[in-house]
Amino acid sequence: MIRSLQGDVNKWRKEMIEDSKKRKKEMDDWRAEMDEKVRQWQTELKEEIRKEQEAMQEEREATRAEREEWSREKERLSEWLDDTDRLSGAMKKLQEKIERMEEEAERRRRDEKRKNVVIFGMEETKTDKNVVEEMASAVGVEASSWEVLGRVGRQGRAGQRPRPVVARLRTSEDKKEVMRKKGQLKGSNVFVTDDLEPRERRMQKELRDAAAAARREGRVAKVGFGKLWIQGTCHIWTEEGIKVQGQQSSGGADGQRQSGGADGQRQRRF
Repeated sequence: MIRSLQGDVNKWRKEMIEDSKKRKKEMDDWRAEMDEKVRQWQTELKEEIRKEQEAMQEEREATRAEREEWSREKERLSEWLDDTDRLSGAMKKLQEKIERMEEEAERRRRDEKRKNVVIFGMEETKTDKNVVEEMASAVGVEASSWEVLGRVGRQGRAGQRPRPVVARLRTSEDKKEVMRKKGQLKGSNVFVTDDLEPRERRMQKELRDAAAAARREGRVAKVGFGKLWIQGTCHIWTEEGIKVQGQQSSGGADGQRQSGGADGQRQRRF
């Protein structure tokens, strides 16, 4: 019986040893499998990290390139703004120069026109030479000082009023001499006036009309350029009307004094 029991023990021991070897082998295989999986995970993780790092590097490089491009764009914009400012300044200076040139040209034109006179009543049949000779003889300014610029308007039918003649004197003094002596043309059909701008013609017409009205009332009136003297009092023409020189307003005490009495009544007409 002991021998049988000993045999069972040996058998059990043998089985235990075999089982232990089997379990050890299974454990070794599991460990080897796990080690392989860990190595595989590590490899995959390293690859993922490498890819992430490469992507981040590419993004940083793209961001840096965008910053550099933006910086270049800012520089180009700044240069463009500087060029625009310079161009704007140059355009402003050019505009100012053009305006000065236009003003100078206008001033010269006005200065030249101040030497002009308009001659009314010269028959259409008279040549420029005839006009010059007659005017030189009538007012005593030599013919060489005259230049006929032409007639104003279209030529009408025979028997109609002749067109005015525009003439230019050589100097301002010659022009003044003609205007001083134009009274010598009284009694003829010819008379002389300044060559005025439309606004100036309107101004002088209003002054002449006011002078005529004053003369009809028996007052002494004399017309100058832009001015009218009535009974020795100087009136000036403005866009608002004809006023006594120095008059600021028709209101207040001064306005009441100016509008009182006979003189005030005359003043209210202008």
